[in-house]
Amino acid sequence: MTWLFLFLTLIVLIYLGSYKPQYLIIVLLGAAALEISKQWYPDIPFLSSALGLVTLSRLTSFAIIIAAFVRVLTKREYLNHLKEILLQPVTWTILVFFLIAVGSYPHSYDKSRTIVEGLRLLVFIALYFSVILLARRKLNPLIPFQVVHLVGLGLAPITIYEKITGKLIWMDVNALGNYFRVNATFVDPNIFARYLVLAIAANLVLQYVTNSVMQRRLYLGSLLILLAQLVITMSRGGLLTLAVVMLFLLIMLRSREIILPMGIIGGVGIGSVLLNPSMLQRFLKIQQDLTSIGSERLYLIKVGLRMFQDYPLWGVGLGAFQTTFLTRYIDYKTVGDGVTLSHNSLITVMAELGCLGLISFCLFFLSLILMLLKLAKAVRYTFILGIGYFSWILTIFTSSLLEARFLEDPLLWVSVAMLVSLAINSKDDNFVVLHRNTNYVN
Repeated sequence: MTWLFLFLTLIVLIYLGSYKPQYLIIVLLGAAALEISKQWYPDIPFLSSALGLVTLSRLTSFAIIIAAFVRVLTKREYLNHLKEILLQPVTWTILVFFLIAVGSYPHSYDKSRTIVEGLRLLVFIALYFSVILLARRKLNPLIPFQVVHLVGLGLAPITIYEKITGKLIWMDVNALGNYFRVNATFVDPNIFARYLVLAIAANLVLQYVTNSVMQRRLYLGSLLILLAQLVITMSRGGLLTLAVVMLFLLIMLRSREIILPMGIIGGVGIGSVLLNPSMLQRFLKIQQDLTSIGSERLYLIKVGLRMFQDYPLWGVGLGAFQTTFLTRYIDYKTVGDGVTLSHNSLITVMAELGCLGLISFCLFFLSLILMLLKLAKAVRYTFILGIGYFSWILTIFTSSLLEARFLEDPLLWVSVAMLVSLAINSKDDNFVVLHRNTNYVN
């Protein structure tokens, strides 16, 4: 059955790649929420060892890359678009980061892992190029927000079922200790919470760009559903990420239309912590988690900073954090069965790629900020969408400081690609008129 499902999936992806390639981006936005799909497909050893288990998200990503590559080879307009992408500052910083990551190979403490992680990073960079190429003038930039919003709502029945029954549909290992934490179709409740924050940010963007009273009421109702799901994930990182992203949106939007939904989010968020003893207890443990000598997070941060101190220029090599930890810094491990993978994306970059990687990482974010400022000079509607995509990037980054998975998240690359695509297409008045939301009020 797994091979049959793989065959049917490939047929659908090939069809979309051939005739409706922009739809593949829509599929990827939903597929990113279906980590459970790794159970649907067969385990292909040579592929799994290089790129991980087969999932709908990975299959769709490759379909997007192949569809774009074929069009670049066969259609001159796509080749011209590719040249235009290469001229973008965001693209330069991404390529510089990749070169530094590859350049860490001679100094790596786990060269085989560096090759694997370098290959994965190359795939994600190819995804970035491909999304821009396929989305150009063909994908309404509002649709990704609608898709993630609907998928987040679609997970509500599973979330409620798990909460009521106390049974997870997948990965029961995540129901740890005294806290039962729902994870729906995700491996980790915290990654589920991250997706819900993306859906909440999308909800606010959709509310902002409509002048329909009925639509706004529906969005407010769906916002409550998304918030309820986020609360019962029991994810501290999810709520903290939500607070950061809401502050960013409040500062950037500066509109009375956003006051009511922001008030609802603030009230539900604070209330869920203060009125829920279990959640309050978890939040009170944050200081202990970061300072206790027997804390996993504390020794992971310490060992990452020590690697950065000992190898300040190149680091220990892309993907070599765990190997270096277990072979040279095992004394830092204060929990017998504790984790050995870094749970902080910034610490990971510092440890694995040193100062060069950290500088290129910061330049990447600086280029995104400059891109957003550039959009501020475009049509207001386009700028609002740019704020939305930047809020997605901020969501993934903030969450990754607590749970890692930053560069490895395909939604990061879709968000960056759509932000760059908006900047490129904002020069085209016909594109703005064609895709502008007809319900939007200036």
